[in-house]
Amino acid sequence: MSVELPEGRYQATVCNQWFDETKTTGKQQFCLEIEVQAELVGGELKPIENPKRRTIYRCLEGNDYEGTSVLLDWFRSDLKYLGFDDLSRRLSDLDLDSANGCHHSFVGQEITVTCRHDTYNDKLQERWDVYQPRQSTPVDKEKMEWLDTMFDELIEEHEPDVPAQ
Repeated sequence: MSVELPEGRYQATVCNQWFDETKTTGKQQFCLEIEVQAELVGGELKPIENPKRRTIYRCLEGNDYEGTSVLLDWFRSDLKYLGFDDLSRRLSDLDLDSANGCHHSFVGQEITVTCRHDTYNDKLQERWDVYQPRQSTPVDKEKMEWLDTMFDELIEEHEPDVPAQ
């Protein structure tokens, strides 16, 4: 797929969800098909003339236990943001094709997503993710003053010597 939409935040509706394997490594992944309907610019929604269907892919398996753990934490964070935060539930509850029936569907849900551009196999392409607001803690005044002092000292140490003229 080529790049059609600029990098940024968008409003989208979930159209489908499923589990499958990645094409290149055969690892398990969760997919959300979305219809991108509007771009968020300066806090305002700007409708897209022809809504675009895109897919968010979230790989669930790393190369080892630690890698898999990191990926699953990331996925869990996505799920929590989407409203699936009951830890007693199972991932299979998200499978629409499950024999026991799907217990949680995101289909029809409006979500905020991000688009960024990545190069894959020497081609520039869109990469879509579930948007999550940053969880940050403000730096207290004393720490900020300390950082200012450290930064000033660092700058002074690296200022080039300018010969007198």
